[in-house]
Amino acid sequence: MKRRALLAGLTLLTRPAAAAEAVTLEVASASLVSDDPSGLPALRLDFNRRGRRAMAEFTARHVGQTIDVLIGGTIVTSPMIMEPIAGGSVIIRGGDLSEAALREMARRLQAGDAIVRMRTRPQR
Repeated sequence: MKRRALLAGLTLLTRPAAAAEAVTLEVASASLVSDDPSGLPALRLDFNRRGRRAMAEFTARHVGQTIDVLIGGTIVTSPMIMEPIAGGSVIIRGGDLSEAALREMARRLQAGDAIVRMRTRPQR
């Protein structure tokens, strides 16, 4: 009996993680804003029609999961999706992001020098 339990445990430990899903979002505008509750700087991203649809579909599939939001290949936040995001814009705030870093992200996005991606974390 112990051998079966051990084999079952090893099977679970060695099973490959599920692949992460990612989506690239097309940004219509990016700007530095003041976060209402805290007054701290935040980055507002507004997506075009395709970006809005892609974000709504992606977040609907991953409610309850933690995702990574990447700008220019760098993870800027890792929120848990509480509900589908269909409004077409997001505010990125908090964490270790300085006002200068947020301003630079907005500049790069406005210039078309960076992309926004959302990806799931691999499930084990």
